[in-house]
Amino acid sequence: MEMRLSAQRTITGTQMKSIKPALMLTSVLLASAAYSAPDDAALRRKLNKAYPGTQFTEIRRSPIPGLYEVWMGQNLAFVSPAQPRYLLFGRIFDTQNRRELSHRSIPAASIPPQETGNGPLAIDPAMLPLDDALVITNGTGLRKLFVFSDPRCPYCRQLDQELAEVPDVTIYHFIVPFQDRELAAAIWCSSAPVHAWRNALKDPSYVPVRTPACQDPLERNLALARRFKIYGTPTLIFPNGKRVDGLIEAKEILVQLAASAPIASSKEH
Repeated sequence: MEMRLSAQRTITGTQMKSIKPALMLTSVLLASAAYSAPDDAALRRKLNKAYPGTQFTEIRRSPIPGLYEVWMGQNLAFVSPAQPRYLLFGRIFDTQNRRELSHRSIPAASIPPQETGNGPLAIDPAMLPLDDALVITNGTGLRKLFVFSDPRCPYCRQLDQELAEVPDVTIYHFIVPFQDRELAAAIWCSSAPVHAWRNALKDPSYVPVRTPACQDPLERNLALARRFKIYGTPTLIFPNGKRVDGLIEAKEILVQLAASAPIASSKEH
């Protein structure tokens, strides 16, 4: 396999952002090619040590020597045992054989980030059952944002840091336990769910105490996600129905909020 990067013209800052993932992929693939990979169990031990808060549901070798596909519920990443600190999220295609390399289909919504605009995948916020969401308010909370989140999702942890920088917004978190239902239920059923949510995203080893006789909305949230074809987290829905799948920065969230029309009708918490 040969990968080349042309440097015939000056690269702008914006262009460099798009090149960096390609450079990282190249370095990981080169390391993989020269590395004698361990068995699947040994790789799982490495990943569990590197990411103690993440549940790896399936690990298997990819058609690329030294590169493994790693499933975390509905989320797929590729990893080299030589560089387990790097997880490559998304699809890898064999252009010669015209096929995707993962052994089963990865939902498009798992690839961060991808804007769907106001087209067929747009979601009317009025259709969201807000009573099934965990509500966090920043400042006045005048603006609204709706997020499908999983407490075991690495991108959700990063998004939580970005959301903390967004002022005057009410965030409705629909918890979808793609990776760890027990943790998600414990968060919802804790004595202080917002506090438990924030702690779980900051500390992967944190598990709150679940209060007895608590009914959680997790199955309804999973059904809601399937209805709207949401198969990966995080997924953000803005007041105008625009949907963005994957991690985006606070400044982009502010841009999208500014461009969104107010919610016409919604159940308020």
